[in-house]
Amino acid sequence: TGYITGPGLALAEGQLRATVIRWFVEYLDLIFGWNGVQVASDSFHRGMVHSWAMHPGARGCYAYPGVGTTGCREALARPVADRVFFAGEAVNLKSCGNVSSALESGHHAAEAIAASF
Repeated sequence: TGYITGPGLALAEGQLRATVIRWFVEYLDLIFGWNGVQVASDSFHRGMVHSWAMHPGARGCYAYPGVGTTGCREALARPVADRVFFAGEAVNLKSCGNVSSALESGHHAAEAIAASF
């Protein structure tokens, strides 16, 4: 999973998806390549582009801990009366701000729901 933010996102909006993917892989080559070896390009199989900024439900949102928010994610992660369980990147206590965080918290919430029966 990769993300384009800030000025890079402004450049990517409106471009063909294949162009954005190519730019992304080329940038990874710059970061991880050496002596002409294009690590990302050589191992890349396929990609997908989704504009979260254009998604009507997300509108570009993501979660991150702010200054002075110690304990907030723990509070959000607590079930209410063992009936309402929360999941998502904002309640993952190990990491936040990405899809894998959301998926991991979803698995944790599902296990908690199953254990409540």
